[in-house]
Amino acid sequence: CLGAHLARLEMTALFRELLTRRPVIRRTGDPLLVDSNFDNRVGSLPFTFGPTVT
Repeated sequence: CLGAHLARLEMTALFRELLTRRPVIRRTGDPLLVDSNFDNRVGSLPFTFGPTVT
């Protein structure tokens, strides 16, 4: 997929910025795994953020 490299770059930038501003992320529940013949993925992963770093 031609867009895979761009998507990977965007996600890297997103998480780098997110973890700079909100370094504490806590999982609040179990992940919901989606199993199918076409893909295996996480359908949902509940989480909360800690305090904002200023």
